Amino acid sequence: MNCLKNLPKTSLPGQSLVKTLGLVKTLNLTKALSLVKILNLAETLSLSKILGLTKVLNLTKPLGLAKTLTGTVVLLTSFFLPWEAASSAPVDKTATPNAQPSSPLTLLTQKKAIAWDSVIPFKNNSFFLQVSHLFRKDSPFLILLSQNGDIKPYPNENWNQPLKPNEENTPQVYQHFLNLNGLYTKAGTSSLWVLDAGLPAPAIEKERAEKPSDSPSDPPPEGPSPEEKEANGKSSEEKGAERKIPEEKAPKNINSNNAGKSEGKPKGAKLIEINTLTDQVTRVIPIPVKALHKGSLLSQIRIADNKAYIADAGCPALLVVNLQDGETRRLLERHPSLTGMRALIVNNKAVQPLPPYRFLKNTNALELSPDETILYYLPGTGPLFLIRRAMIDDPKVTPIELSESMMLWYNVPSNGGMTIAPDGTLYFSDIANKSIIRLTPDRKLTTIATNAQLQWPGHLFVSGKIIYIPATTLDGYTLTHPAHEAKPFTSSLYALTVPLTNAATPILP
Repeated sequence: MNCLKNLPKTSLPGQSLVKTLGLVKTLNLTKALSLVKILNLAETLSLSKILGLTKVLNLTKPLGLAKTLTGTVVLLTSFFLPWEAASSAPVDKTATPNAQPSSPLTLLTQKKAIAWDSVIPFKNNSFFLQVSHLFRKDSPFLILLSQNGDIKPYPNENWNQPLKPNEENTPQVYQHFLNLNGLYTKAGTSSLWVLDAGLPAPAIEKERAEKPSDSPSDPPPEGPSPEEKEANGKSSEEKGAERKIPEEKAPKNINSNNAGKSEGKPKGAKLIEINTLTDQVTRVIPIPVKALHKGSLLSQIRIADNKAYIADAGCPALLVVNLQDGETRRLLERHPSLTGMRALIVNNKAVQPLPPYRFLKNTNALELSPDETILYYLPGTGPLFLIRRAMIDDPKVTPIELSESMMLWYNVPSNGGMTIAPDGTLYFSDIANKSIIRLTPDRKLTTIATNAQLQWPGHLFVSGKIIYIPATTLDGYTLTHPAHEAKPFTSSLYALTVPLTNAATPILP
């Protein structure tokens, strides 16, 4: 992928390990062990001993490295050793999900010729379902599934109508869904937030891979875009019409007071807020073109304190959007924690997706802790990482400080999404084993359901004691064959009763 060229030399936290731990002076490792043996860990020592450093080197007591080992040594080891060892603490038996009696899955509905991947329950036993257009393009983007199984486009048919070819570079991109890739709602509110990744943008001609950016202050690509060249031959009235969405059609607060920051994206990447009480779009926030790179594909959204957190799965990064003025910052550019660094496992088989689907390996799931102080993020291949919101909210934090502040939290397998309960328990869609797994706040990982029908569980949602699970018949075959050879899709929606958990003391990062 173009955006992965010229990786920064200092992209991994903990690379200056000698300076961080002072191991040369403290342990005199150069004499105790040869460098070849140190690096050839797979042959010299078993992984359990490598990561169980408190027993092998007894470092904790003489050096007080409990925190350092967690945040640096094991993180560094996890990037270079087999991923089965990845964890932010010495590996123990909890690194593999403990099998429990599977809770029964209840099939709520099943539809053919549609591929949904995200769900949010609504009133009267109805559900909002996001439909992926990556594999099918002849269905609505966002649907409301009623209790009796009927589906209708939401919020209306107009938003779900595809653009005409001559409308792709006009303000119409802000009045239609183009490529939905994230749903979010907060308990106690009537807002449904929708992330629209937009259409591929050939206007972003210049790849800025050689200069990582942690803010949107980089200059735009040099020279006029194809859209600008085309507009040059039009009248001033036509040009003006393309720069501003007509007031009578656009939501009233589409950042009209901040067009310079948020408009100008020719292919329509945007955030959309829908009032579920009135079924009306109340806000559209365009994503600035300078916050995106060639190959960007926005994926998943979480919101707290008037800020939206968005993952870029196409060109790995994390975006922070100010919902008041649309200002956007791009962070952790091409960071390994946001990138799928291992194989994607589907039904216990390693899969190398075709180029259009490779973004599925990168970060495609986000969650906020119940107190909204921690952001969890999860590549499709795993493992699970976290970072404190205070670090990504502060523009004064340097890229190096930001890179060092993230933490590898748990070795989660290949997945289709995650959700979090009010008690801080995380639930994951395990596409490797057709399962649903649970990670409690005290870091106990268990499998709570396994079913052959969970071929590709997606972005699930927990409400009360019920987990709602969208699933499709997406499989490894589809990811490795051209679209015209793909099998017909069937989508299902399941309900799973959440097993009770014992009260646990959270392990705070």
